[in-house]
Amino acid sequence: MALQAIHLKVLFAILYHGMQLVLLATIIYAVQDNIGLDAENAWHPVLMCVGVLGFLSEGAVVMHWLPMKRDHLRLVHGVVQVAGALCMLAGFAVIFNYKQKNNFDSFQTSHAQMGLFILCATVSQLFFGIAKLGIILFKNKRLLRFHGKWGFCVLVLAYAQVMLQVNALEGAWFNEAQRDTIYVLGSLVALLTLMAEHILSALDGAAGPDGEVAPLSYDEVPAYS
Repeated sequence: MALQAIHLKVLFAILYHGMQLVLLATIIYAVQDNIGLDAENAWHPVLMCVGVLGFLSEGAVVMHWLPMKRDHLRLVHGVVQVAGALCMLAGFAVIFNYKQKNNFDSFQTSHAQMGLFILCATVSQLFFGIAKLGIILFKNKRLLRFHGKWGFCVLVLAYAQVMLQVNALEGAWFNEAQRDTIYVLGSLVALLTLMAEHILSALDGAAGPDGEVAPLSYDEVPAYS
């Protein structure tokens, strides 16, 4: 890859992770500032946002910017996605326990119902991913090709869920300035995550010394590249 392309990928990684850290720090500060992290349900939004905006987002882009072999990248991707799913499961446990303890009905709102669907879809992705990796490693075949596309859809739904709830909780969990900051940074992180494959693979697709152009989509990359 051309030196300029490498520099651009490093710049992308610095910008992307910088925004992630500021976004998550803003969310944690806002929860502490408005209800306190010692509140029974405070860690629900924190864990969910770390899971979605942190780990799931990272898992979506890590395949395209780390300088590692393809099969090693798949393992890193899987570990990061498992961490995201565990954060989401912990966030779910926090709010479920809070509602049970205070005799509140569970899964009665659209937010709760959509959240449960997204959580189940995320967990299903783990099993699909493990199965896909096993088939690649032991049979050198590429099946379950819907895994990446379905993951993209789940991530879009998760971003929408987070942003809608931030708006709904403005005034209770977030003040107006905090909400706006989360909106801006969250939208940028989501956009860069969803476009990362095209941005970074376009850099990888620059013609090399022999004039050969690398594939632009990871669905087209051989099992062992």
